[in-house]
Order: sequence, then C-alpha cells, then structure tokens
Amino acid sequence: KNMTVKERLLESCTVSSASKLNEFFLEWLLTSPSCLNKISIQNTSKNLSNVSLESPFIDENAIEIDEISIDEKLFQEFNSFGSKELPLDNFSETLSELFSLPAFLSSLLFEKLLEPSQRQNFSPESAKNAQKLKKKSFFDWWNLNAKGKDLDAIAFRIIKGEEKDSFISLSDLNRLMIHVVKIHPSLAFLSRTPDFQLRYAETVAVRIMFDLCGSKRARITFSAFKSKKFASTLCELSSIQDREQMNSMKGNNFFSYNHFYVIYMNFWSLDGDHDMLLSEEDLGFYQDSCLSTRIVQEIMKQNSLVFNPEPWSMSYIDFVWFLLSEVDKSSEGSIRFWFNCVDRDGDGLLSAYEVEYFYEEQVEALQLQHKQDQTQCFEDFWCMVMDMIQPEGNAISLKDLLRSGKGDFLFDVLTNTDKFYELELEPYKMKEEDGSDWNRFVDLSYTLLIEMERNNQKEN
Repeated sequence: KNMTVKERLLESCTVSSASKLNEFFLEWLLTSPSCLNKISIQNTSKNLSNVSLESPFIDENAIEIDEISIDEKLFQEFNSFGSKELPLDNFSETLSELFSLPAFLSSLLFEKLLEPSQRQNFSPESAKNAQKLKKKSFFDWWNLNAKGKDLDAIAFRIIKGEEKDSFISLSDLNRLMIHVVKIHPSLAFLSRTPDFQLRYAETVAVRIMFDLCGSKRARITFSAFKSKKFASTLCELSSIQDREQMNSMKGNNFFSYNHFYVIYMNFWSLDGDHDMLLSEEDLGFYQDSCLSTRIVQEIMKQNSLVFNPEPWSMSYIDFVWFLLSEVDKSSEGSIRFWFNCVDRDGDGLLSAYEVEYFYEEQVEALQLQHKQDQTQCFEDFWCMVMDMIQPEGNAISLKDLLRSGKGDFLFDVLTNTDKFYELELEPYKMKEEDGSDWNRFVDLSYTLLIEMERNNQKEN
C-alpha cells in the first residue's frame, strides 16, 4: 500500500507473464509516453503475453495491436506540441492523418470540447488562429468515447449532442451542417449570402433526418447511422473539390446545391408575404393546386419538427419534410407521413371510412378538372386496395403498407389529383428505372428554373 504507482508497475513488469498486471496499470502503461520510451511489447496478442524492460526503445520486431498503435501515435503527436493546449489546425490535421476524419467533424469535436465561455463565440473560421483546446479535455473524451472504436462509432459520438443521449437529433445535424458550410471549399460561395447559407444547412439536415430516421420523432440511432453508411458519405463529401462533384454524389445526394435550390424556390414561390411560414391557403397553391382540400387540412395539423409559434402554419423545415414526402411516396419516411395524415382518428389503422373521405373528393376533382366520368366507385377501389396490400385485418396498418410496397399507389390516389389522373389513364404503368421520382422531379424543376432566370435576364 505504501508503494507508488510507478514502483508497483515496475515490479509487475519483472514477471514473465503480463497476466498479473493490474488492469489500471496496463491502461496507464499504454497511454503514458514516458513509459512507452522504456518498454517493449514482444510476442504481442490481445492479452500482451510478455512485457519487459530489456530495451530503452520499442522493439522494432514487436507485433502491435492496431488500436494501441493508433492511440499511441495520437497521444505522441498531441504531446509533441509542448503546450497544454491544441490549436484547431493541428488538431484537424492529426485526426485526418490518423483516422481519415473530415475537417468539419474535427472542427465540430473541437467546439464540443471547448469551455462553455469559449464555445459561445466559436466559429470555425476564427478558431484556427484564436481559440485553443485543452489537451486533458480531449484525452478524457477520447478515452471514454473513441479509443479502439471504428470511424462509424467515432463520427456518431462526435455528432450527437449530449453524452447521455443515444441518438442524433435534428439540432445535432444542424450544428454539423454549420461546420460543413463554413469549412467545405465547394460551399464557400454561400458565405456571401448568410441567409442562403443557413437555409442550405437546414435543408440538408432535414434531408439526412428524413432518410436515416424517416419519422418526425427525429432521432437517428447508431444502428441506422451505421447501416446507412453515413460516416462514409461524410468522408466522400470531404474528398470532393467542387460543386459539380457535390451535385453528382451517388446515392441519396443530401448535399447537392441543385436539390436545395429546387426545394427553396418551391417554398419561396408559395410564401407570398415571405415571412418563412406557409398558411393553409399558401399550401393549397402547391403545383397548381394538385392537392385536395381535405388533405391540405390534415397536413397542416401534423406535428412540427421545430417549435412553431403560429398555429395552422408550416415552417420552411416542415415544408422540406412535406416536399420529400410528396414527390416520392415510396420511401419509408413518405409512407409514415401520409399514413399519419390519412389516419384522422389516430388509431394506427386506415379504415374504409377514412380512405373514402379522401377518395370521394379526388373523384369529384377528376370529374371537374379532367371530365373523367368513368372513375371506379369506392367499393371497387377499396376491394382492389385490400387485394393489393392484403392487410392482416379489415383495416390497413402502417406495417401492412411498408410490407406490401404499395403505399405510393394508395397515397398518390388519395392526395394528388394530377397523379391520380395519370394512374387512371395508365393504371398498369410501371415506374421508370432511370432514377427515383425525386431525382426526376429535381432535374426537371432545376432545368425550368434556370430557363426562367435566363429569360428574365434577357427581358431586363
């Protein structure tokens, strides 16, 4: 009991097997640069079979465990700076070199570990030459959250806000996107228009949440984060050098500026007074009033992703979620959104009465707008839907829709008059295979927007 930590460690190292080493000493041994200068690890396995003091240097023939080797390099690199504090540029370079961590994730972690007083005025641009991070703060966080972990686990723990949380929230994604837009060279042009920069960040955050979570509960678990390979997506984004490459990223292109521009201009065209809120009347003009009056009312009743002080209004963030759900109704997020709209009594089932409530208005709109007089009666339509979906009972559950893969058909018929009309003309038309409904919508909309801008410039 009277022996010092170092004396006990040295005594333990004289034993041929490391099995008698106390776990605390082993941890201290592997993380202390002063000890590593004197100790060689030979014939290494997971339990470190032999620890000796034979050489003042690490044995070149020793087999190193990967986690230990990387952590060792990390601690040595940061300790080489001499000072007890780390500047952001050295911090980011080291994490990038050892773990391929994107600069915006390093910046986010740097801010996260600053003292509260420093964090209030933190900005990735100014921090490179100003604020510094205490080494102890980083080492404490690293040992608890990242040591020996893979990139998925490290990235997830960096992005999630509170240490006690087991999920990533929308506010966490917004904070990540602020670092992306301020650091990524392809997005530097947005700095000239701070409002646009903010809208871009909000849009991408919502798109990520929509794809990885698919529910307005807005919580991304580690399982979803890893299965969607989002850490790899961030690494791909980090390697991109220009906006064109960003627009052509594979998969669900969250970061495309063209996609953002189409979303924002759709909102702007509806927001007549430009107060960044849509009324029920505003939303009714969406795509030349293709939505039924009844479904617009139900959309406005849905829970908001963010606090909304104005009842019966839609914020920009909620519009992004709506547009993603409306354009491509085949995704899980979209099916969940429309299911909640049509499930008027909130019992978790779509009854014949609820489906008929929306179907009858759609039939009237078809007869009025397109002179379509031979639409199916509701009884025939309901029988067809039950045959397609084959629910477990007499009503349709969310589980039934997700399993059947027919949710897009049902909700196109019940909510969008134009799409209902197309299905009436070609009921057996197969979906095109040249990309998702969303990508086709964005490509066409962006082309039209650019043509409109060119025409306006010519007129001016």
